[in-house]
Amino acid sequence: PGSAEPVDPLPRGGGESILVVDDEESIRRVIRSMLERHGYRVLLAGSGQEALALHGEHRGQLALILSDWMMPGTDGGALIKAIRAADPDIGIVVMSGNIGASTNHSSAANLVQGVLEKPFTLGSLLRSLSQALAAR
Repeated sequence: PGSAEPVDPLPRGGGESILVVDDEESIRRVIRSMLERHGYRVLLAGSGQEALALHGEHRGQLALILSDWMMPGTDGGALIKAIRAADPDIGIVVMSGNIGASTNHSSAANLVQGVLEKPFTLGSLLRSLSQALAAR
């Protein structure tokens, strides 16, 4: 028999509620499917404004926000600052296809627990969420 390296098991959620914010519906649906299969409850928002409204409705029930950085209207930076002002303890992870250009010049970048560069793998998504939840 082969002596394969042990596979690092993917971290699983324990029923935590995650708010996923992305202006692309297909991305929201894929992320929801991945997270629900791995033990998380998921709410979806298609804009920063929708995310702020959902955060207000579900405040105290949300464990973490996973938000795209580049969105029309209220972008990730503005969303993060607004959420942090209202809810200093919530975990926040941002996703972006161009992390360096978008986050280096923003004071919001130091308000998050994690940054995921798109495209990302299921493993990097789950590890990033697990680390952010542990850091809260």
